[in-house]
Amino acid sequence: MSPCELAKRNGAGACGAARAHLYQNVNVIQAEKGIGMTGKKLTCLACGQLNRVPAERLGAAPKCGTCGAALMPGKAIEVDPGILAKAARHDELPLVADFWAPWCGPCKMMAPHFGKAAQALAREARLVKLNTEDHPEAGAAYNIRGIPTMVAFSGGREAKRQSGAMQEAQIVGWIRAR
Repeated sequence: MSPCELAKRNGAGACGAARAHLYQNVNVIQAEKGIGMTGKKLTCLACGQLNRVPAERLGAAPKCGTCGAALMPGKAIEVDPGILAKAARHDELPLVADFWAPWCGPCKMMAPHFGKAAQALAREARLVKLNTEDHPEAGAAYNIRGIPTMVAFSGGREAKRQSGAMQEAQIVGWIRAR
């Protein structure tokens, strides 16, 4: 007896039984092909939704399943403390946060270099910016003593930090030197 027939006999609607049967088949096919099992978890930097992206598709402009925003934007994205905390905790790719403020001269000087580093590292890491003037509680929560400060997160924890302005090549080298 098929799962649909069994579900109908037990009082379940045909649609629900067919859907359950379809999902069971899709999951079996995915497991056989290894699809969905080797994906990387990424937090959408726009809406905060967790997404799983197959590792081989990271360079193919993956988008959030909820809001459609780019998950690997190739540029530095401004985030709020909630999104940063969730991404730092869950992302399975390196995440680098630049803590900055609009009045800070070295921050202004480093901003274009940070953006170019984000482009250079588009398939390896995600770079985000957090404005400590708009979110002073984040500066305190992450123990930021001076700006600009970059904090690299990996495996749900802070991996390293660097204070002071850097140029693109220095930023890329610092991130790649795990």
